[in-house]
Amino acid sequence: MPIHDIELASLAGTAALSLAAIAIGAATDKVGLGRVAMPILFLLIVATYGLYLGAELMPVALLPLNVLAGMGGGRLGTHPDHSCISTIRTL
Repeated sequence: MPIHDIELASLAGTAALSLAAIAIGAATDKVGLGRVAMPILFLLIVATYGLYLGAELMPVALLPLNVLAGMGGGRLGTHPDHSCISTIRTL
């Protein structure tokens, strides 16, 4: 697999993580932690296993799996003390 494709997948995963942290934080503020945390945790588990197990068998799936894993990593926004909107409102 060309290094350019790997770098692009890594960049896409990082961008997805950054955007997901904001979106998940906003969703947590709106509908509550319980409704957001479990689906995102499930997404993180499935995407990470898919990334580590599936990327070798199907290198074409590296980019979408990295994006899904990044979105699952956005779960950082589900921690009540780190939700984005609550922090902004506090300031």
